[in-house]
This record gives sequence, C-alpha cells and structure tokens, in this order.
Amino acid sequence: MRVTVLVDSNQTAKGQRKGSSVSLFIETGNHKILYDLGANNAFLANAKKLSVDISKVDTVVISSGYSYFGGGLKNFIDVNSKASIYVHQDAFTPRYGASMLGRKAACGLDPRLKDEQQLVFTNNLYFLDDCIQLVSNIPGQKFVLKNNARYYIKENGDYVEDSFHHEQYLLIEEEGKNVLFLGNPNSGVANVIRKVECITCSKVDYVFTGFGLLEEAMKREENDIQIHEIMQEFQESNRRFYVPMQHGRDVMKELDNNLKDKITYFSQGDHITI
Repeated sequence: MRVTVLVDSNQTAKGQRKGSSVSLFIETGNHKILYDLGANNAFLANAKKLSVDISKVDTVVISSGYSYFGGGLKNFIDVNSKASIYVHQDAFTPRYGASMLGRKAACGLDPRLKDEQQLVFTNNLYFLDDCIQLVSNIPGQKFVLKNNARYYIKENGDYVEDSFHHEQYLLIEEEGKNVLFLGNPNSGVANVIRKVECITCSKVDYVFTGFGLLEEAMKREENDIQIHEIMQEFQESNRRFYVPMQHGRDVMKELDNNLKDKITYFSQGDHITI
C-alpha cells in the first residue's frame, strides 16, 4: 500500500496549496482511493504536481458531513465521472459551525450534490469489498473534543449539537495488515479504534489520524488524567500512528514522549509505503 499526502492543513510544500484538512491518495493492489477531498480544489492542483491522475481514482471516501472534508466534491465529479463516492446516509444534513461570537454559519456539504449518481450512501458497517470496510455511528465516550460543542444541526427549527455519528472511517486489509484511516475524528481517536476493532473483529496495525482530542485537552488543566489514559492505551498496543504535522509544539512533544517510535509525522507531498 502506498499513501500520498495531497493536502495538509498546515504544511505547504513548494509549489503546492494547503487546505483546511488532510486529503490522502491511497493505492492498494486493487484500488486507487481518495480519502477526503478538503474544502476546495487544492487536492486537484496538488495531484498534478505529484503526478497523481485523479481521473484514475475508482473510490472516494468522504469522512464527514462538513465541507472541510468534502467541499471539493463538485471539483472531483467534474474530472472523474466513474468513481464511486461513499458518504454517510446523513452526510447531507445541513450543518452549522459557531464562531467565537456565537454566530452560526452553514458549513455542511453542498446539498445540490446529494442526488449525484456517483454517490453511494453508507451506514454503520459497510463493505466495499472483501478487504475494505467503512465504519460509522461511533458513540461518543470520555475521549471527545470540547470543540464538538461548536457544531450543530437543526431539529424542529432549533440548533442541536451534532453527534458526529455521520463520521466514517476507512479500514483496509492488505497483506495481512489492517490500516485504519480516521481523518480528524470528533468522536475521539481512542473511541474509534476500540469500536472499529470490536465491530470488525480485526486488530488495527496502522492508523492515519489527527489527534484533535489531545490538542483540545492540553488547554484544560483537568484533562491531565485523560491525556495519561489515552497515551497509556496507545503505549500498550503495537499500532503505528501516522500523524499530520498540524499540532502545536506542546502536543507534538506529548506524542513524542509517549509514543516514541510508534509515531511518524507526515507532511504535504509525502509518499508513505506500508
């Protein structure tokens, strides 16, 4: 398996554009996959620079119903009319984000695209084939982001906090190894890994993820115990983590001190072979 980082939300390689989230091009023995598209067409521009032919992609997975992860959907459809595009069945529910002043602005996927023929709607555990699964509807537990409270849907005219059940995670089995792609899960990295392993009866060997939880927890004194618990859980496993270099220095120091050789940072334009 080979993973190419098309877009990184913090690092900008020379001659490339950064985006608001990570977009990964994944090559397996049988598939060419895009995991997330970012907020705009940066993934297309960077793909050309990296000699990735987007027209050859056969599978797209959009990890969330927010535009930060699927805003480039129309751009993709314009250049590739054959690929299957997997989104959660509730991905097109209108979603809103609150500013520091409390004002709420629409930030969901473009509702004009929900009837596109390439879309495939998923829920819970969905099999793309014998080696690729999508998992969604992860219940929030103790390892969740306080930042979640800034995101809403509307119910009966009222704003209600988003449960993030629409997030979906990609599990690929190849050559006896299981590789899990999480994006930047609002449901909490530890929660997702635990639930995916339980649902699929598979041990995860490699994880591509952001550690938003840790970044949020570092700002709250009462979460020292949470940080210790999550790091201890990861220390005791044999998983290897691939993490975008989009965290603050304190967070990266915490990851380095605890995970040591179990963590590898990636940047835009990198090629990773599993």
